[in-house]
Amino acid sequence: MSVKQFNVPDIGVIAVHKRKGTKQLSIRFSGNQLKVTQPAWMPYQTGVSFALTQKKWILEHLPTSAQTIEIKDGNRYGKEHILRIIQSAETRTRITKTEILIYCPSSSGVIRPEYISLAKKAIYRALKKEATDLLDKRLAMHAANHQFKYKNVSFKSMKSRWGSCNSNREITLNIYLLMLPWNLIDYVIFHELSHTLHLNHSAAFWEQVHAHIPNYKQLRKELKQMQTSVMALR
Repeated sequence: MSVKQFNVPDIGVIAVHKRKGTKQLSIRFSGNQLKVTQPAWMPYQTGVSFALTQKKWILEHLPTSAQTIEIKDGNRYGKEHILRIIQSAETRTRITKTEILIYCPSSSGVIRPEYISLAKKAIYRALKKEATDLLDKRLAMHAANHQFKYKNVSFKSMKSRWGSCNSNREITLNIYLLMLPWNLIDYVIFHELSHTLHLNHSAAFWEQVHAHIPNYKQLRKELKQMQTSVMALR
């Protein structure tokens, strides 16, 4: 079996596998890798063309962690950082107070697929810095203004949750909250502060949330709608 990878616009990287004994084209995801299998006698371009005919299916079934995202020069990440792509043969990143600097080969101002992981790590570092300042202060302000008490707060990348609170009143907030508007961030903060009084999602818990965020049901819907695109940055 022989394999070649191709970067296909609007789809991403495709691995085309030539296999003896295979009689027809097939396509599937193997983890986050899109894989086309075809008869050994077919040219690789046949597999690429086949993938293009399946674009709708591919985008519908794309794993969350492999969602196609465009990271480009001038995009804002978090509340304080602008991403800058600097044309360079050397590949590295640097975080300043206001910028995420990505040094890599680029001619279009858009991060090439092979450097997406590099850029995501830099974005994570920038958001982690912001979280320890902005989210910490925001949580403390709301707790003090509304007589909530919590033991401490930590910040990390969370796969499917925006926040959590345990029985010791220790709160954890997802650093990717900083990609959301402030009204959604505040909803998550009050959600976790309410858990310092109610460790479940009982009627009493939701009454507590409603007392501070009357339109929380609408905000929950908005949060869910944005989750896939934001989490694709992880």
